[in-house]
Amino acid sequence: MRDYYYKNTDADELIFIHEGSGTVHTQYGELLFSYGDYIMLPRGTIYQISFNDENNRLFIVESFTPLRFPKRYMSRFGQLMEHAPYCERDIRPPQDLQTFDEKGDFMIKAKKKECCMDYITARTLLMW
Repeated sequence: MRDYYYKNTDADELIFIHEGSGTVHTQYGELLFSYGDYIMLPRGTIYQISFNDENNRLFIVESFTPLRFPKRYMSRFGQLMEHAPYCERDIRPPQDLQTFDEKGDFMIKAKKKECCMDYITARTLLMW
């Protein structure tokens, strides 16, 4: 993914990191990941993944409905309960939002209705 950015227009994506580590670059900031992490990317998010090495294994799930915590782990007030397999401390938002103002052609691969379309933006890329 060094040459292009990716965007899923139809579904939210949940990526489980089975092996490897790296960084997800989004318009919301950068998110470092490593073994055992889950990465949730809302639909329409333009992102690029850079890995620290070549030994990586990911499990990617697409969801056409919003991804939520299972109800059995939530209290009636919306908090995660003690027996949940994760807690609020496990949730990390993206950090280090960087703004680039570059002119040029940028490739974005967009997935729409099971087809991956390439389009090149010939404008200024005002993203992270």
